[in-house]
Amino acid sequence: MAHELGHLLMHHKLDINNLDKKSYQTVEQEANYFASCFLLPKELFLADFQAIPKQTNPDAYVEMKEKWCVSIQTMEYRAYKLGQLTYEQNRYFFASLNRKGYRTKEPLDDQIKIIKPGKIKALFHFVFTNQLATLEGMLQKWHVEISFLSQLFCIEASFFEFYLANKQVPATYDFIKKAD
Repeated sequence: MAHELGHLLMHHKLDINNLDKKSYQTVEQEANYFASCFLLPKELFLADFQAIPKQTNPDAYVEMKEKWCVSIQTMEYRAYKLGQLTYEQNRYFFASLNRKGYRTKEPLDDQIKIIKPGKIKALFHFVFTNQLATLEGMLQKWHVEISFLSQLFCIEASFFEFYLANKQVPATYDFIKKAD
């Protein structure tokens, strides 16, 4: 979800579907970096990371995964980007990750519950019903489709489809008047 948020914030003017391979890889790397910074704040993360005894062993990250609720790969990526691991250590880590089969399923993946954001749906409803913006306008501005928003925010597509079918025109919103 943080990766997709990075795309929305940094790449909202790009049509990602029309990028060449090199540009697409750059955009993906930027979103990965954003997500790692967003989910793992530098000082707090480093305090935990530096306590790991064998930083090239993916199994050594399991306790941190339970605390931070992010993938082992994301934690290693953040540490590498912060200069805590050398290129060789990074390669060794990913070789170990592959050997253990953790590229597709990591320890705790079936135990850590995915938390769905509950307020976002209400926020969209508020925006659309008060005509602060239209869904059609958002989709055009962000160059995304309903399926993307549905997956990003864990909201069923039918919720968005309702507002697309009931095209509403944005109106000037008087916050002071509405607060009374």
